[in-house]
Amino acid sequence: MNVLFQEPLRRELLLALPPVQAERTLAVAVHRNHSFELVASVLNAFLGLSRVQADFLYSEYDDSLNAAVLPNKVDMHLVWLDATRYTTPNFPAWLASRITALKEACPAPVLVACCGLPAANAGAPLPALPDVLYMECDALLAPLGEKAFDARLEPFTGTRLSNAACLALARELGTHCIPALLFPPLKALVLDLDNTLHAGVLGEDGIQGVQPHIALQTFVAELARKGFLLALASKNEEEDVKALFAARKDYPLRWEDFAVHRVNWQPKADNIQSIATAMNIGLDAMLFVDDNPGERLHVARTLPAVRVLAADSPEETLAGLRYYPGLRKTTVLAEDALRSADIQANAQRSRMQQSLSAEEYLRELGITLHLEANPAHHAARIGELLHKTNQFILAYARPSQAAVAASLAGGQCCAITASMKDTLSDSGLIAVLLARKADNALCLDEVVVSCRALGRGIEDGMLKHMLALAGERLHAGPAVHILYRTGPRNAPGLAWLQALAPAPLQEQGTVVLPALPAAALPGVTVQVETSII
Repeated sequence: MNVLFQEPLRRELLLALPPVQAERTLAVAVHRNHSFELVASVLNAFLGLSRVQADFLYSEYDDSLNAAVLPNKVDMHLVWLDATRYTTPNFPAWLASRITALKEACPAPVLVACCGLPAANAGAPLPALPDVLYMECDALLAPLGEKAFDARLEPFTGTRLSNAACLALARELGTHCIPALLFPPLKALVLDLDNTLHAGVLGEDGIQGVQPHIALQTFVAELARKGFLLALASKNEEEDVKALFAARKDYPLRWEDFAVHRVNWQPKADNIQSIATAMNIGLDAMLFVDDNPGERLHVARTLPAVRVLAADSPEETLAGLRYYPGLRKTTVLAEDALRSADIQANAQRSRMQQSLSAEEYLRELGITLHLEANPAHHAARIGELLHKTNQFILAYARPSQAAVAASLAGGQCCAITASMKDTLSDSGLIAVLLARKADNALCLDEVVVSCRALGRGIEDGMLKHMLALAGERLHAGPAVHILYRTGPRNAPGLAWLQALAPAPLQEQGTVVLPALPAAALPGVTVQVETSII
C-alpha cells in the first residue's frame, strides 16, 4: 500500500520517500506555543500529492501569538496551539482577536490547529472569520486514545503530542487542510470499471460474475452527492455496461451517477481528453483512477496535468480517495447537487445547437437569467466561483473572503451575480462580476463565468446586462474600465473582452470603454432582483 495512506503511518517510510518535483514552494508562517518540527519533517511527503512543498518560518514558543518577528508576506499562517496551556475565560474571543491582528499584519489565509480545545473552549464555538480554516485536531486524535500524547518526551520534543499523533496531523494538514485553504478542489473523477469499481472483468466473467466493491462505490457515490463529477472510462462494450448497471441492484453506483460515459476501446488518454471537453473543465481538475499500470503510465505521460491514482486493491483505492487532496469540501452548496445533471444536459444542448438556428435554439431552451446585486446569501458560491474558475476569468484577482464580503456590503463596490436555468436543467449561480466606482467610472475588478455555462451563446448578452446593473447600482458614469491579465487557460474570457476592446489586448492591462455596451438577449428571459436595487 502507498505509505501515505497506510495504517499505521510509519515515519521511517515517509522520510525515505524520494522528493516530489514541486511546481511551487509555499512560505508558511508557523505561530506556535509548542513544537511543530516533528510534523514539519514529514509534511512535504503529503504536500507532494498537490505538487507543492513548504518552507516553514517559525515563531518562538509564544502563548500570546505575537507575530512581530515574522516576515510580512507569506502564503499562509499556521496557528499551532496546545490549548490546554490557556486559562483565558473566553478563549474563542481571545483567539479571534489574535487572528484578526495577525491578518492585519500580514493578510494571508490562516489555518488554526488547536489541540486540547474542548477543555479550554468550554463548548463555545470558534469564531467564523474570512479566510480562516479550523483543523479538528481533537477529533482526529480521538482514535489514538491515550497514545495521542507522550508527556515523557515533551521536555525533549517540545510537545505533548506523540509520534503517532504528529504523523496523523501531518497527513491531515498535507492532504486536506492546506490544499482546502489554498487551492481549488478537484472537479471530476474518471473511473475505470473492471478490477477497479468491481472485482473481475465484465467481458469474461459476465454480469453475474463480477462483484462490486461496495465500500469503494459507496464512497464514490457520496463524492458525487457533494458535487464532484463522475466519468466512466472503461474498455468494454457500452451496451454490456448499461446492462450491468440495470441488472445489478447491489451496485451503489448507478449508470446515471456518471455525468459522462466513455465506454469503448479507445486509449484512455483520448477518452479523458474527450471527457474534459464534454465537462468543459481543465485536465488539472481531474483525477484518473485505474488498476492497470500501463493505462496509468500512458495517461501520466500523455496528459501530465491529470492526477492519477493507482487502484491496486479496493482497500488501497478507498484509502487513496479518502486522503487525496482536492476531494474534501468545507461546504456543500446547492449548485453541487445540480452539476452532474447540468453536464449531462449539455449533450442534448449540443445536438439542439447543431440542428437549430441561434434564435430557435434559445427559444427552444427557454433560458431564464436571474440577476442579483450584492446577494449575501450567495457569499459561499461567489467565493467558490472566483477561486475555481480558470477559463472565463479576466483578472485572476482571487479575492479573499474578506474582500468578497466588502463587495457584498455595498457602498463604492458591488457584486453582481447571474443564475441560469432552462428547460433541460437548473445551472444555479454561474457568473459573478465585481465592480467599484472610481472617478465616476465603473471599474470591473473581476468577471468570472462557470465553465458549465459556456457554449450556450449567451455570455456576451448576460455580461452586458450585469454591467448595466452594476452601473445602476453604483450610480457610475458611462465609462467602463475592465481589468484583465493573460493566464494559462483564460482564452474564452479574453476573447469576449477583445471583442469589446478598441485595441489588441496585451499581457495585462485595462480596457477603457467610453460607454456601457448595449445589452440584448433575444429569446432569453432576464429577471432582476428588484428588492435590493
